[in-house]
Amino acid sequence: MRSLEQSLSEHNLIVLRVIAEWIGIDLTGTDKGEAVETLAQMLAQVDLREEMAEMEPGEAEALRALIAPGGRIPVAAFSRDFGDIRPMGPGRLEREEPWLDPYSPAEALWYRGFLFRGFDTTSEGHLEFFYIPTDMLAHLPMEEVVPSEPVVSVPVIHAIEPPTAVEPASNDAVDDLTTLLAFAHHTGLLPDHLHELNALLVNPDRQRRSLFLTLADEMGLVKRQNDGLRPTRSAIDWLQQSREQQLRAMMDAWSQSGWNELRHTPGLICEGEGWQNDPIAARTALLDALPRTDEWVHGDDLLATVKRADPDFQRPDGNYDTWYIRDEATRQYLSGFADWDLVEGRLLSFP
Repeated sequence: MRSLEQSLSEHNLIVLRVIAEWIGIDLTGTDKGEAVETLAQMLAQVDLREEMAEMEPGEAEALRALIAPGGRIPVAAFSRDFGDIRPMGPGRLEREEPWLDPYSPAEALWYRGFLFRGFDTTSEGHLEFFYIPTDMLAHLPMEEVVPSEPVVSVPVIHAIEPPTAVEPASNDAVDDLTTLLAFAHHTGLLPDHLHELNALLVNPDRQRRSLFLTLADEMGLVKRQNDGLRPTRSAIDWLQQSREQQLRAMMDAWSQSGWNELRHTPGLICEGEGWQNDPIAARTALLDALPRTDEWVHGDDLLATVKRADPDFQRPDGNYDTWYIRDEATRQYLSGFADWDLVEGRLLSFP
């Protein structure tokens, strides 16, 4: 991100003067460049540990939350927990003096010069962050400002008693992909043939069939010809493997597949093409939350863990208002973090 001096230069002069008052400086001049330079030098000498000790609990918690991931958090995600900053021009700032009665921890930190806002390029694209300037962050002693008890409590996934009746694992995924390849070999697979194919599958669910067609293509098991999909030599190699190896190959392909579960999740209607999500991120979030033991756990515990520890796995900018998704039953649009269970929760629960 930016240095302290670069960050301060984004403020107008009245905000610079407010920040200066907190540390006992009187910036009376009208030269903004000089004011930025003076304020940056003085802030660099502030005992940040002492400043944090004197903050309101909510402000200190917000600052610790920002320090923990390296000094920056997407604006929408940070605002969800610690509020936003009301946009004000110089005239409104002079009239309302929001620093005297900030309406959120974020706003309080903003007018004390601990919190700034800006865009940065990430692997997920160009995102807007709240951040601590790099040179200021370097003076925050992590081991001393992080409390002994975690600020964010993540639900513990407790082991439960194994169920009295267990449905054995099925290999019908292998059977159905094998059937699909055999059908393509004998007839060539075109969209008009899907009804005939369904009659041969163990599970003819339309979403499942869509997934298997995508995996067959991505695994290189089929190729497109004039008379439809036909098996490749790679399909022969896959068919000669053991069932365990075949299932493992399908699992590996699924983990990196472009097939988008969100647009196939029951109960959701995804509209428009002007937004996108990363299907691999959803699978990664779920697999990372799964325990590494053979104990039984409750599915609700898994969802609660992801929601608390990594809620923005599908939306790295933390913005829950940009997708066009309806609830199939109510026809209402689902937006805002309040609808997480109805979107992300359903997605993670989709088998």
